[in-house]
Amino acid sequence: MKHKIIFTVLFALCSVYFGYTQNIEIIPYSSFQWGGKVLFHDGQVKFHESANYGIAMNINTPRATAVQLEYMRQPTTIDVWEYGIFEDWYERYDVNMDWYQLGFLKQLPKGNLVPFGGISLGVVHFNARTNEVDDQVRFSLIGQIGLKYYINDKIGIRLHARMLMPVQWGGFGFYFGSGGSGTTVSAGSEIIQGDVGGGLVFRLGKQSE
Repeated sequence: MKHKIIFTVLFALCSVYFGYTQNIEIIPYSSFQWGGKVLFHDGQVKFHESANYGIAMNINTPRATAVQLEYMRQPTTIDVWEYGIFEDWYERYDVNMDWYQLGFLKQLPKGNLVPFGGISLGVVHFNARTNEVDDQVRFSLIGQIGLKYYINDKIGIRLHARMLMPVQWGGFGFYFGSGGSGTTVSAGSEIIQGDVGGGLVFRLGKQSE
C-alpha cells in the first residue's frame, strides 16, 4: 500500500511538471464527524461522533475538474448491544476508522473563490484498539460540497460538508472476545455519517485560469 501511495504522488508531481495537469493541491484538514448506527438482527452498534483529520491531494486539470486522493482517520468509540433471550449484553470499544478514497471533483472557479462538489469511492478500515474485536475493511462512498478561497497563488482555505457511507454488501460481522460471540449485519445495510470542517490548501504548479 505504501509503495502504491508513493508511486501515485510521484506520478502526480511528474504530470504537473510535464504539463498533463494544471497543478496539484495538498490539503491537510480536520472536521467534526457525526456518529452512526448499524442494526443487527439481534443487536446494534453505535458509532459516536468525534473529530477526524486527514489529508487530500487534488490533481487539477485545465477543464476545472480534479482527481482527488484522500486519507482520513476518525478516532472514536463504539457501543455494542446484543439482545439475548434472557438478558442483553453491552460493551464499549475504542476504534479508528481509516478511510482511503479516490474521487472526482467538479470546480466552478470565480476569481479567488472556487465552489466544488464531487464523489469518491474507496475502502474504510475499522481498526479496533483492542484484540477483543476483529478488524473490518469495507467498501465506502463519500459525497461532498465545499468552497475554496485562495489568499494568493499558492495558499488557500477550504471549507467542506460531506456525507460518508461505508457499505456492507454481503454481510458485516463484529466478533467479541475469545469465546467467538458475534453477529452479522444484513447484506446491503450501511452506516450513514456526515462531517463539516476545513483546512489549508497548498498549491503546486501554475495558477488555474
